Amino acid sequence: RNRSSPGRLLLHLVIRDFMNGVPVLDVAIGVFHPSARGIRTSIRPDPKHNDIRHVWMAVRKRNRSVSLIDNILYDGKSLHDIANDSPLGRNKRCVTNVNMRALFGERPPIHTICIQESELWEKLSNAKQLKPEAAHAPALL
Repeated sequence: RNRSSPGRLLLHLVIRDFMNGVPVLDVAIGVFHPSARGIRTSIRPDPKHNDIRHVWMAVRKRNRSVSLIDNILYDGKSLHDIANDSPLGRNKRCVTNVNMRALFGERPPIHTICIQESELWEKLSNAKQLKPEAAHAPALL
């Protein structure tokens, strides 16, 4: 659609511990328009970006323990090594309803899936073995 269209949450994974079933990790994947008001860094939108959408992945650990899927989800690196700044910027005071809508949209995720850590690890491992060149976390999910 166009840059005034809201972003969209596509997938929300609730990853549960194998032993006790308690949620240990949340993974969300969504899309947004890089020239949306509240997101772009320039005053005017860039016409080259009209047909572009950025895909993002966010990970929230619910505790400090190491998860079974950390290694495969973070591609063998630490979360701090691969994490990027938010499209909303580092300054929390810059967060407004306009840019939150542009990034996350107004509707709930298209899919919410609860899955055991071990089951997700198995699926990601199998996908990585079948197509290692395409085995980046957002693409695998």
